[in-house]
Amino acid sequence: MQNVQEELKATKQRRTTVKAQCTRFQTYTMDTVDIQSVSVIELQRFNPIWNEFNGIQGKIEALDNSDHDGMNPREEERSSFESKYFAIVTKLETLIEHRQRIEQPIHTLQNLHQSRESTPIMQGTISVNDSLKLPRITLPTFAGKYDEWAAFHNMFHSMIHQNASLPNVQKMQYLVSALKNEAYDVISSLDMKGEIKPVRALLDNGSQSCFITSDCCKELELKLHATCIPIYGLTQQLTRVRNSARITIQSRITRFKRAIDCLVVKKITQDLPSSVVDNACIQIPKNIQLADPQFDRPLRIDMLLEAEIFFDLLVIGTVKSIESCERKDMRTPEERSCEEYFMKIHKRNQDGKFVISLIGDSKEIANQRFKSLERRFRRDPQLQVEYSKFMHEYLAMGHMRELPEPVDNAWPHFYMPHHCVIKETSSTTKLRVIFNASSKTSTGISLNDVLMIGPVL
Repeated sequence: MQNVQEELKATKQRRTTVKAQCTRFQTYTMDTVDIQSVSVIELQRFNPIWNEFNGIQGKIEALDNSDHDGMNPREEERSSFESKYFAIVTKLETLIEHRQRIEQPIHTLQNLHQSRESTPIMQGTISVNDSLKLPRITLPTFAGKYDEWAAFHNMFHSMIHQNASLPNVQKMQYLVSALKNEAYDVISSLDMKGEIKPVRALLDNGSQSCFITSDCCKELELKLHATCIPIYGLTQQLTRVRNSARITIQSRITRFKRAIDCLVVKKITQDLPSSVVDNACIQIPKNIQLADPQFDRPLRIDMLLEAEIFFDLLVIGTVKSIESCERKDMRTPEERSCEEYFMKIHKRNQDGKFVISLIGDSKEIANQRFKSLERRFRRDPQLQVEYSKFMHEYLAMGHMRELPEPVDNAWPHFYMPHHCVIKETSSTTKLRVIFNASSKTSTGISLNDVLMIGPVL
């Protein structure tokens, strides 16, 4: 029995290695923008991974005969790997096919140049051989740098855009393969015909975030970013969003355009409206152009836009511009400094809760300082009298009050050491007590480190 368990453990470790290889291929294919780097060789290297996983998983299933409630974990492993494997194969085949379609016209053009090199040119009775070998024609690339735009535009315009033999779809493929980084993001919302993909968005003046469905992300081929944000809906039901996507939206009828971050959810709501609306009963002004001409038909909702965008869309061209007063910051310099300091020392955890630095234990160092002060009192009784007089004045003025022990450790607290400073030349108070809020605690943080400076006492 022990030998079987050891063999099962070793086999599962081999399966983990194969799954790691699959994950690396997935990261490579999903993040690949430059299709020139994808080749058939990489697909051939990836194909044997399936056979290897299938053999290892079959062995694990033969060794592990334990019963499980619900869906068998072995079946979950196989199903999960199959989904990931076939998604990678499909992506690789798509990239390779895309690359072949792009390179085919260039190879045809190069073959034409080569045929011209081998064909003599007849001018009258003189035969001239063209011995000049033409260089390989390579499409220019553009990543968004301003100083590279002119050269890219001129070459791409003459090679591709003005080529009447190329259909618009193929011209768009050339453009997608030539753009990178920020330049690629600008056209990422266009399909292969160079057209913007329409989606149906719902405006919500109470939402604090924008949302998009996972199906819409797949159709737009958006790149997803990992996140962990709790979302509360009706009846305080908690939903955790694991992915977000960056997308550019623009109006069908106005110049409104904005790049937004959307949280990815499986479904936003049911088809809206819930039933067909008789638009003959609705009087729409003739000068109004609807954002959704099919508003009367139940259709899928792809996006939900937050309150900020909702009000921006309402005011465009609807309310005349009126005199506006400049917004004045009414905060005091101390309040602005407090806000800036808070932004530096706090952070948020995965649950969305705020986490700030707290002071540590301060009682031990305070006791040491107080014992040192008592030894000084024994050497100078008059100093003790003056010191006690000063402290009683502070109590009488309400600057401090006695706090009986034990202290409730559930609340943050700080034992503040104090000492005296004697100034013989002073005509009023020769002795003054100094409260040391800069004394470090066990965590290396003092009270002054976590609080702003208060009034002078």
